[in-house]
Amino acid sequence: MDVAKIALEFVKALFAWPVAAVIIALVFVKQIRSMLDGLRSLLDRINKVNAFNLSFELGQQLLSEAKPTPQVEPPSTDISLSVSSGAYSTDYRAIFLVAGIANPTNQPDQVVNWTLSFPKLGIELEPTPAPHNLIGGVPWWPSPMVKLPTNELIQGSLYFRGTGVLAEGLPEEPLHGRVTATTLHGKTLTHDVEIYRMATLQARTKAPSA
Repeated sequence: MDVAKIALEFVKALFAWPVAAVIIALVFVKQIRSMLDGLRSLLDRINKVNAFNLSFELGQQLLSEAKPTPQVEPPSTDISLSVSSGAYSTDYRAIFLVAGIANPTNQPDQVVNWTLSFPKLGIELEPTPAPHNLIGGVPWWPSPMVKLPTNELIQGSLYFRGTGVLAEGLPEEPLHGRVTATTLHGKTLTHDVEIYRMATLQARTKAPSA
């Protein structure tokens, strides 16, 4: 009899545990899904974090290039644009660069349009959203419509997907182009830029100082 009771309890346990597991899963389905999504996002971020192979040194270099150059003359009283060297990714067939905009005026403004043009190639690019979780060092501007607060310098990364010959590779190095930003109040800001392969820029930061 005792053996029969033990066997019965064992059978009950076998059925009870799966049922309990299903009930728990149904009750906490949102929490479980959220946890799995968070884990997936974390793993994706880890996999993508070095997608551009952007070193800390190169990130700092691009940031410093995207700042207005100090002048001996009285500083400008108008909005100014500074742009870093552009980095061409052979993996993504795209160009990214860091832009800095200084607004020393007392009037806020907003960039409403960006272009990266290459007259020699007859190509004009507009920024597009970077691939999901792709990290470029300096945060991507989520929208090309960048607000320009008064008396501030703001910096952000822009991502330009290559078209034409730029979808095949970088035809020459450096490739000369021009970044143009148009503001809500009708200002046109331009800055000439040189585009290099990512490997070239990385090698520069690792080269010993003369």
